[in-house]
Amino acid sequence: MIKREMKWWARARFSFAYALFLTLGIVACLYAAGPVLKHKDPVTHKEFQKVYQEISTMFDGRVEIVQVVESVTQGQTSTTSTSFVDTLSSASITPISGESKILVFANGMINTTDESIGSATLARGTTNLLGSGGGAQSTSNTASHGLFAPTSLLFLDDLQSTSSATYHVQILTNNGALAVVWGRANFSSVLLLCELLF
Repeated sequence: MIKREMKWWARARFSFAYALFLTLGIVACLYAAGPVLKHKDPVTHKEFQKVYQEISTMFDGRVEIVQVVESVTQGQTSTTSTSFVDTLSSASITPISGESKILVFANGMINTTDESIGSATLARGTTNLLGSGGGAQSTSNTASHGLFAPTSLLFLDDLQSTSSATYHVQILTNNGALAVVWGRANFSSVLLLCELLF
C-alpha cells in the first residue's frame, strides 16, 4: 500500500477553503433570513439555494446542496424554565446520504425582562448542539422594560445517518421567576436545514 501525504500548501488550501465556506455560510444564511425580520416575508427555497449554488461554484462544485428544509413560524414560546425547552421553531430532515452534513440555521427574537438573562440554543432531539450556555443570550438591564433581541444561531451537524432527525430552537431563563420568550406575534421565526455533501 502506497501512503501519500498531503502537501503543506494543499492542507493550507483545504483549511482555508473550509473556513471560508463556513464564513460564507453565515453570510448566506443571514442574507436569506434578512427579509423575514425586515419585511415579514418567509424565506424561499430559491433564495437559499441560489446563494449556496454560488458558493458551490466557488469551490468547483465540491460542495453539493442535496436538499433544503424550511420552517417559518409566527407566534411566541414563553417559559420560566431554567433548563432548555423546545420552542415553536422545529423542523425535520431525512438525509439522503450518510456522509453529508446538516447546516442548521435559526433566526428569531429573544425577549427578556426585569434584569433577566435568556439563552437560546439549537438541539437535535434532546441533544444540545451548542453547549450548556447556548449559542446566544439576551440580557435585560431595565426592570420595567423588555428587550427584544434579534438572534441568529448556526451549527454544522456531522449527522452521519440517513434516519430522520428533528431540530429545535430551545430557550431557558437564568431566573425561574422571570419568563424568557422566543418569537414575536407579528414576526416570523425561521429554521433552515440544509443537507450538504462535501
